[in-house]
Amino acid sequence: FLFYEGLFNKGSRNGEGIEIYSNNEFYIGYFEDNIKSGPGMYFFSNGSVIKGLFKNNKINGYGELKNIDNKLIYKGNWINNKKHGLGYEITTDEEYIGEFVNDIKEGYGEWKNCNGLIYKGQWKNNNKNGYGMIKQTNNIYFGFFESDKIIKLIKEEEYNQIDIKTNKLEINYCFKNQCKMFRQRYQFIKNSQGWIDIKTLTLRTDPLKALGNFEGSKWLKNTFRK
Repeated sequence: FLFYEGLFNKGSRNGEGIEIYSNNEFYIGYFEDNIKSGPGMYFFSNGSVIKGLFKNNKINGYGELKNIDNKLIYKGNWINNKKHGLGYEITTDEEYIGEFVNDIKEGYGEWKNCNGLIYKGQWKNNNKNGYGMIKQTNNIYFGFFESDKIIKLIKEEEYNQIDIKTNKLEINYCFKNQCKMFRQRYQFIKNSQGWIDIKTLTLRTDPLKALGNFEGSKWLKNTFRK
């Protein structure tokens, strides 16, 4: 790293601090023996920001990734910087809520695109794979999918008897509770110069001079206090 300002204990970075890197990326959050550990935010050079729980220098547990315009890209569970477990992903063309394995849609998930096409069912390797339901306008089909294609149609009664892991109610209930618990517990991160509101990614400073100024989710390097 290029620069650190924050708390030390026994010669190591421990507690709240800011770590700045030569590639113009930086981290605000908690450290334990020089390792990112606990709630924090990592600001990428392309303007995107990830906020959540860190362990062993990587995002582990619940986290939210937003782009330079502060628009959500993904929120949910992570393991070692990869989407893993229950999560919600959104792009300009589609959105997905369901299970991930090592950054890949795998398990049960619910997906829809900008044209109104809806799929609810099983996934493998980012493709619709297994039993599922697909809906477009007033047409609904139930069947078995392989590599995003339906290869066998079945009746709705047969589909309803198949255990496809979970359902929308369970996913939404678990996911909303997960987000709520994180925000209630980790709404603010305190460093030596102020309070970081991780819900809006803004710096709420104390009367002391701030370490730096923020514009949206961007840290303005030219205002850094020498």
